[in-house]
Amino acid sequence: MNRRLLFKQVLAFLFVSPLTRAKVSLQDYKSNLFELIPSLFSLNNEMNSSLRYKISFIVDANDDRKNVYFKNENGIFNILKEDVYFDRGVFYSTNGQALSIYVRPNTPAKIYNREDRSHKFVSDVYLGKIDTTTSSVDEKAGSAGKFHKFITPEYFGATGDGITDDTVCINEAIASGYSVFYSARYLISSSISPVNNQKFVGVNNAELILLKPKTSLIKTKGVSDVVIKGLVLTTHPTLSKPYNGSCIEIEDAKGWYIGNNVFSNYGASAIFCRNSSEMFIYNNKFAGSKGAAGDVTLWGSTCQSKIKNNTMLSGSDSAIIIQTIVDGDFCSDNLIQDNNISNCTRYGIVVYNNLSSKKSILRNTKVIGNKIYNILGQVENPSVHNTKTYGAGIYVLSAENITIQYNEVSKCNLLTNSSTLAPGCIGLNATSNAIVSDNIISDGAYYGIFIGDALQQGKGSNANSPDFIPDGIVYVQRNRIINCKRDGIFIINKHSVIINDNMVEGNQGCGISTSVSNNEIYHSMKNITIANNSSCNNKLDGINLSDAYCARISGGTYSNNDRCGINLTSFGTEVSLLQCQGNKIGISISDKGMKCRIEDCNLTSNNVGVLSVVPYEERGCVLSKNKLSRKLNASS
Repeated sequence: MNRRLLFKQVLAFLFVSPLTRAKVSLQDYKSNLFELIPSLFSLNNEMNSSLRYKISFIVDANDDRKNVYFKNENGIFNILKEDVYFDRGVFYSTNGQALSIYVRPNTPAKIYNREDRSHKFVSDVYLGKIDTTTSSVDEKAGSAGKFHKFITPEYFGATGDGITDDTVCINEAIASGYSVFYSARYLISSSISPVNNQKFVGVNNAELILLKPKTSLIKTKGVSDVVIKGLVLTTHPTLSKPYNGSCIEIEDAKGWYIGNNVFSNYGASAIFCRNSSEMFIYNNKFAGSKGAAGDVTLWGSTCQSKIKNNTMLSGSDSAIIIQTIVDGDFCSDNLIQDNNISNCTRYGIVVYNNLSSKKSILRNTKVIGNKIYNILGQVENPSVHNTKTYGAGIYVLSAENITIQYNEVSKCNLLTNSSTLAPGCIGLNATSNAIVSDNIISDGAYYGIFIGDALQQGKGSNANSPDFIPDGIVYVQRNRIINCKRDGIFIINKHSVIINDNMVEGNQGCGISTSVSNNEIYHSMKNITIANNSSCNNKLDGINLSDAYCARISGGTYSNNDRCGINLTSFGTEVSLLQCQGNKIGISISDKGMKCRIEDCNLTSNNVGVLSVVPYEERGCVLSKNKLSRKLNASS
């Protein structure tokens, strides 16, 4: 392009009205733009460009304009509220006034990344305090090998008044391929779809409002490396079932970062991802309609996704769902961490391998450091006589190698009235390999921790027979479980469980309990080990061991329970090195407790030290201060 034509374009750009300039097609100028690469500027040197260019930026403003600030002829210029243009080393306001940059002596004025202090290109930064590029190792979408130029919907004529339909203008901004910067309230009437490697960034509570019902606000398929950040996303909900219309609906994608947004008024899941991996969903607030389908749902195949630091308090059906759907789905290495969840009508967190899809895999999920409370379980289950079977804070089905750790879970199953679907603050079903550790569980309306596999659907050999052997072990360890309406830890129809170093106190049932309900394929449970627990002040037993073949109980304290410290109704149990004090009965052995052995136990200040209706073996025990040391051959 010759210099004369370029000069005419610059003059036209300088002196047309802002609205007219906004309507000029970006494509008319795009071919003449090249990236500005100023690493340093001051009052005495200039950045060079070929054409006047609209930018948004942060200048070294750590000190709130003490060392660097802009002025126009009217005084201090607020770069947080007004647009700035750049041309040949000079900054201009929207109305064409030149802006002076004032810098104190010896103060560098750099355009930089506020978090890591690295220099940035002019078109790669924007106003406000929010960095548009990577702010952590996890926010990597679209950042590799490329920086972003930002434009606004106003450039294409959007009003941003929350009344006028800005759909066309926003779609034109998206089609430019540049990342889009939002700073107002934009009304849209149909779904919008970002393109690969694009960012939607908002400041000043910028909001996208979808009017059309039964439609997703942002909807894409096959689009990857997208950032959605700093926006309020509001949809037009419908609570009819099946649910439809999300704030963000993604399919067949990879590498999205969705962070620091507010999701509002949705009826379907706020974020719905199908067959999409490396989804990073951080620090969002969810405020959907009461009874909305969910907050975050990952369906189908998803790997290496992270859901962290979100606030989910509005009362959706389930806050977070990871679920396989069809044969061949593969879910692995996903993380749910440090979320704040409450008021859900079905579950808090669900990790669910669809057992009707026998070839699907769900493994290596981590559920860590979440706070979950007030989970109602009020939804009726039509497949179980319309009873209320739900209500777990964390519910897991057939998800192997799962870790559930450092969570705080309380007041779950508040309206549950059925034991069908693992009704505990934490409930695991049909899972052969798991770690449930270091959680704090309180005030559950059913069980604290529920572990079961009634139909032997977990991974293992010889399924549907008494010879079933799980592939792995479920570890329940170092948890604190208090004040639940039923048992603190309840194991039913599940082989291979180790329960150790838990503190279980003040529950209305037993502290720790085992049982069999499906006698057709579970004659008794095998490989049950209980070690070094403190189970005290429970309304029934410290441990009630039922239907557990040759189990081992060792170490720990089982004191001040209203009934028994240890209640044995299982064949061949070995009990050793534990202390029972202040119970009605220290150790009780029923007629089903044949061939039990008690070694090196300390039984003190119980009404009865040992009560047994069948012969047992005792060695090295100390019985003191009991009202009655032993009552043998007692009637059951």
